[in-house]
Amino acid sequence: ILELLVLEQFLGALPVKLRTWVESQHPENCQEVVALVEEGLQDQALQWDNQQDQLPPVPLQRTWAE
Repeated sequence: ILELLVLEQFLGALPVKLRTWVESQHPENCQEVVALVEEGLQDQALQWDNQQDQLPPVPLQRTWAE
């Protein structure tokens, strides 16, 4: 029962989209949940990197007086 309580609290702290995806995978224990969260975060980081590669470079601007 303690493991279920910890699991529910952990899932409750996740962003809704990640939590929904993890729950849809039907993990059987905390270890599987952690592995799924790590996988989801890695996928999200890769998507972020790909999006950054597609953005045009932003010119640097000085905001202080010289």
